[in-house]
Amino acid sequence: MSDHPPFTFRALGPADKAAMLAISARIWDGGDYLPSCIDAWAADGSMYGCFAGDRLVGFGRRTFVAPGHAWLEGLRKDPDSGVKGVGRALCIHALRSLRDARAAGADLRSIRFTTYFGNAASISLNEKVGFRRVAVMSQKCKGYGEPDPDDDEPPSSRITPTEMAGYAAVPAASPDACLARMRSAGWFEPFACWSWRAYALDDALAVLGDSGAFYEAKSADGRIAGSMLFTLDRTKGQASIVALEADDDRSAAALVEAAERECFGAGYDYIEVIAPTSRPILDRLAACGFRSWEQEDDFLVYELPLERLDALPED
Repeated sequence: MSDHPPFTFRALGPADKAAMLAISARIWDGGDYLPSCIDAWAADGSMYGCFAGDRLVGFGRRTFVAPGHAWLEGLRKDPDSGVKGVGRALCIHALRSLRDARAAGADLRSIRFTTYFGNAASISLNEKVGFRRVAVMSQKCKGYGEPDPDDDEPPSSRITPTEMAGYAAVPAASPDACLARMRSAGWFEPFACWSWRAYALDDALAVLGDSGAFYEAKSADGRIAGSMLFTLDRTKGQASIVALEADDDRSAAALVEAAERECFGAGYDYIEVIAPTSRPILDRLAACGFRSWEQEDDFLVYELPLERLDALPED
């Protein structure tokens, strides 16, 4: 017997914004990123809501990050609803809709989501549904805003001329050469990640398009000593380094300084990197001032084997 009242589901739109924001305000002590995305997400028809009677008790987003590659994100439950089973119901609803779309002939090659290592409830729920962990990476960030009285860490400082002495970052003459260097350094296996999404490399490059900027770090004599792929997330209002490799800390600093200029020029004060769990890469990022929220190996990628769609519960 179900331990929750009957749920109903429907697409959410701009008229539901206030109800979604009311739930979001109670997530992560008011630090939820969703308010910066809500207008775009509510307008594109990708949001869906779970209702107990007339009350919105949870919602999520189902979209495609590339042709055939479904993505689940933004799942939120009203922590004050007192209703059980909302997260599971939202997940199963999204998967049923993908199953039905595939049965109708839609291209479906993967279903994925990412989550934070500390989100035990989400991890447990989705593993029971059948999702499998397919990658573990490390989220690193630099925030440059005003000090937070509840945060033991002060805002990060910008790269100084001394830290990058002898190097300068310039737009790359050959993006293909940059990609080759990054792959050799251990990036993109198995995903290229930014803004808490994971892409196969070819899909990532197609999605980034002209918004992806390639930089090279050059020494005074013109030697290439590092490369970076960078983008701005205008929906979430942040900058993301998709990949960065460098011969030493000073050439890495020159690349990060270029990212900082782009970030601040767009009016943002936060740069994020989702990096492979490679000690040389993580040490290089640490030397440039990037840190984890709580620990490394905190960014988890999950995928549902497509055959599991045929075994979804119907309750």
